[in-house]
Amino acid sequence: MLKLKNAQSLSRTDMKNLMGGNNDNAAKALCPEFCFLDENTGERFCGGDKQCVSYRCNPNSNQYGYKCV
Repeated sequence: MLKLKNAQSLSRTDMKNLMGGNNDNAAKALCPEFCFLDENTGERFCGGDKQCVSYRCNPNSNQYGYKCV
């Protein structure tokens, strides 16, 4: 069994906040971004013939992530 020092369990409310289930901005999980970012132009791109598209991380939030399709 893995034991972590200083590890604390999360309450149900804390987990819901981290998953973006509440409309407050207390704590939100970041959306994963799978596209590359060109720092010179600010454009996002993917390798190969794939295209970078944005998606909404959670139906209840205004956070967006990027993925290659």
